[in-house]
Amino acid sequence: MKRNKQQFKLFSVLLIFLLLIVLGLNLFLVQTEPISISIIDDQLSQQGYSASEIQVIKDNLNVDQILELSTERYTKYAIESYLSPHFNELRDLGYSAQEAKDLSKLPIEILMMILKEDPNDQIIKLLHTDYFIISHLARYLQEIHRFPNEQLRTIVEKVNTDRDYDAYTHTLEVDFNQEFLLVNKYHSLLRSYVPPHLIQAKGCGKPTLIEEAVLAYNLMCEAITKEGIGLSQRSAYRSYSLQKSIYDNYLKYYSQAYTDTFAARAGFSEHQTGLAVDLSSTNKSFATFEETDAYTWLKENAYKYGFIIRYPQGKEDITGYKFEPWHYRYVGINIAKTITELGITLDEYWLWIQE
Repeated sequence: MKRNKQQFKLFSVLLIFLLLIVLGLNLFLVQTEPISISIIDDQLSQQGYSASEIQVIKDNLNVDQILELSTERYTKYAIESYLSPHFNELRDLGYSAQEAKDLSKLPIEILMMILKEDPNDQIIKLLHTDYFIISHLARYLQEIHRFPNEQLRTIVEKVNTDRDYDAYTHTLEVDFNQEFLLVNKYHSLLRSYVPPHLIQAKGCGKPTLIEEAVLAYNLMCEAITKEGIGLSQRSAYRSYSLQKSIYDNYLKYYSQAYTDTFAARAGFSEHQTGLAVDLSSTNKSFATFEETDAYTWLKENAYKYGFIIRYPQGKEDITGYKFEPWHYRYVGINIAKTITELGITLDEYWLWIQE
């Protein structure tokens, strides 16, 4: 019995001792942790790091890395060398710090490809090419290998508009969240798509378009009529099924390769958007529209009402279609003005949106 009491006392003393140790440790941690963080902040600040950089350091680096940085003098890309595991490897290959930072953001499979090669001047030049999109790098490099004499700007524009793929082989559904609708051989509409608010214009052939385009067309019609120039139309809105019928009919007489140069496949026609109209003169045949006063007037004034020549001369390799002086597309006054002044196509304007 006496022995049991002694054991109980010993156990109690040990328990109290352990509790004191635990409480002491807690007090020590509570008192020292804020002090240590404060000291680290001060050290990093003294080395030249800003408050925002210090926060990035604390949020992303481990204790050992933070301590290392706190004892080293500030350099512009010091944090990147820790955050990007391949930053220093890229620097060792000869890329500048900013180039290494940009390249470090690439998907790992593309980054590994770059690390296996000698420093690539083409990659560096691409990084500084207008409209460069870093996620397209692998496709740019593939096109460079295919066409080594092509200008890099041309390569970038080609890839950004998906023209590094054969027409109709790599297609996306039209993005209705964009500033405008791009429909071409790479961006398609669903079979079931019917544009909202289709109405008929008042004059100049009375084309059926969406309401916004009709309002603009009516104003343009009034303006050209006041000049004593006759204007009409041959085709405006077309359903998916009508476009398919038109295209299939051409195939009875021409090869598909040739047909694709002047006719759109169903689902890839701008006419299905209710934004496109094929214009004609009231006193000359459709085939000679380019020679009419109507064409001359439209070339100078259509953009003022939000319309552009969709398939201009000299841009066949970009649009994928022969020159069509009669095919006009409504895009709104601001976009139409920019496209007309710069002499570019809607497809080229798309690059600006992506940038």
